Order: sequence, then C-alpha cells, then structure tokens
Amino acid sequence: MMCLLALPATAIEIEDIAGNVLKVPPYPRRIVSLAPSITECLFSIGCGDRVVGVTLFSDYPPQVKKLPRVGSYIQPNIEKILALRPDLCLATKDGNPRSLVMKLKEVGVDVFVVDPRDIDSLFDTMLVLGRLTGCYIKALEVVNRLKKQVKEVEKRSRTFFRHPRVFFQIGVDPMVTVGSHTLIDNLITLAGGINIFSGRFSYPRVSVEQVIARQPDIIVITSMVNSRPNLQRLKEFWFQYGEIPAVKKGNIFVVNSDYFNRPSPRAVEGLRILSKLFEKVMESRK
Repeated sequence: MMCLLALPATAIEIEDIAGNVLKVPPYPRRIVSLAPSITECLFSIGCGDRVVGVTLFSDYPPQVKKLPRVGSYIQPNIEKILALRPDLCLATKDGNPRSLVMKLKEVGVDVFVVDPRDIDSLFDTMLVLGRLTGCYIKALEVVNRLKKQVKEVEKRSRTFFRHPRVFFQIGVDPMVTVGSHTLIDNLITLAGGINIFSGRFSYPRVSVEQVIARQPDIIVITSMVNSRPNLQRLKEFWFQYGEIPAVKKGNIFVVNSDYFNRPSPRAVEGLRILSKLFEKVMESRK
C-alpha cells in the first residue's frame, strides 16, 4: 500500500537508538530490512512496496516471501545488501552485528538502528519508521488501533481475582525462559500474569527443579518447529511433574513463537492470546 501524504522536500534528520544522527532521504525508495520484526512493521505502516530486501526468516506478510534474501539477521551478507542499492537499511541493536552496521556506513549506506523491547517502545519504533519512510499518518493510525487493543487487555486483567504465576519456556535443550526487560515479560505483565523468572537476566537458563520450586499456574511454550508431533512432545515432557499446579490442572499450552519473539504489530495478538489463556487458568482455579 502506497502512503498518500505530502512529502517533505528535504532530508530528514533523526537520531537512532545507538545515538547516531542520520540525514536520510525524505522518501526512501529502496529499503533493506535486516530483521523479520522490522519487515512486519514496514508492511503494517504501508511502505512494504519499497522494501527490496529482507532476511532469511522474514515470512510475514505472505508477499514478503518473494523478496530477495540478504542472509540471516545475525549474519547478513553485505555484498547481497549492496547489490540491492538501498538508500536506507534498518537494523536492530540486539540482533544485527554492530560490525555490519559500521561497514555499511563506511560505504555510504544510511543505516537506522531500532531497539524495541516492550510494547511501548515497539509503538515508538513504528512511529519513527513512519517518519523515516513518509508513512507517519498511516503509522499513527495503526499504533492508535493497537494501543486500544492493549488497553482492552489491561482492563480485562484488572478483573482477575488472582494473577496467575507464569512459566514461559522458549528453549528446550538447554531449558531457557524469559526474565525482565524482554518483550515477553512485558506481555505477561500486561495480560495480568506474574513471570516466575522475572529478574536481572533477560533469558536465563533454568532447571526443572527451579520450575517446580516456583509452582507456576500455567506453562506456556513457544517453538520454532511447529509440527504437531514436536508440539505434542513439548507438552508431554511436563506430564511427569504432577506436583506443578499447571500440570495438575492441565494448563500447559504451546503457542506460535512469531507472536511473541518478534517485536512487531503481531505482538499485540500475542498479548491477546495470553490474556485468553490466563482467563482460562483463572476459571480452572475457581
């Protein structure tokens, strides 16, 4: 969808999360996205028609699958990026190598770095991307709609008579969960839950014994491998630990990782999914 608004006549001067002040074209026409989450944000605000390159696991929306690949977001290929002649590259602080960002800048490519770590900073990122691309009006419209959905979830969570204790598993071997200052931790809180491993480590490794000791009311598992046998295996692992309230009540759920691992507009759908699961858990405890 093309953005329809008056375009600025001069370059936009804006500071990114890394503290770099960029003067970018007023209407960049060849954008390379260096993370799946950024790709989703760009398409949601109406400038997907100007994205000319994406990373390997960018798969949403469906039309993204036809775009050229520039490697993974952890190991982008600078030659492939330059071959696309971008007038703007968009990178993430915690995913893309800093060395790549520096090399691109050295050869004259504008690179803007974002770092959305929760819902609020995601919305801020979308608005900044709107300014950068000339799609601010559309970005503001999308963000306002998403904010309304978030407020509805928060309102519902305030009706809980008790907040469920949540274990959110994102890794199997080793077992990894989420701590504070992560998108998933923020989603758990907004949906009315208590993250049992909230703490100073963002992605701590944990043991079964630690999970048992913290007695979660619900276990939520994400997996990059969404085959039915794999998902069932992940759930069945916990069946042997009946002393955990979540296992005793059957409150073990597997969810699509794309709604939780990517700081993109679909994270709000992840929030709504958690809200419904938490409501179900609260009902099972009455």
